[in-house]
Amino acid sequence: MPTLTPSRDASCTLPGQSFTLRLMWAHPTGVPHPRKGGNPVRKQTVELIDDLNGEIAAETVEFALDGIAYEIDLGDANAEVLRRVMAPYLEKARRQTGAKPTRGGGPSRARSDEPVKARAWARSHGITVRDRGRVPQSVLEAYRAGDPALVAA
Repeated sequence: MPTLTPSRDASCTLPGQSFTLRLMWAHPTGVPHPRKGGNPVRKQTVELIDDLNGEIAAETVEFALDGIAYEIDLGDANAEVLRRVMAPYLEKARRQTGAKPTRGGGPSRARSDEPVKARAWARSHGITVRDRGRVPQSVLEAYRAGDPALVAA
């Protein structure tokens, strides 16, 4: 196995993250790697920085509040403090499973074939509906109930 020789380090900081990139060269015999075409072997190191105190972070903690997901890089001590502060709330909270709720809170969109069937049903009962656009709610309700009398004239 060839020995990798450090070539150059580069640092990059993004909101909440710090990266250190180290380019490494692998030319043990002075001959470029045949499959790499002589390009350097690249090793990327991601270094997490504690978002509160700027020290080395041990983990990224994910949590959500008011429908917004967050993540924060924390060292062991700060992660423990966050968990200790959150513990009384988590003990009383209900765990959410499955799909995330939508903001609309209403029923999901109609099945794609329902407007077509509702238009055909309405026309067969002498109810005028447009060829395009939304089917009026009164027509959909009458179609679902099977009662053309429910459609307001």
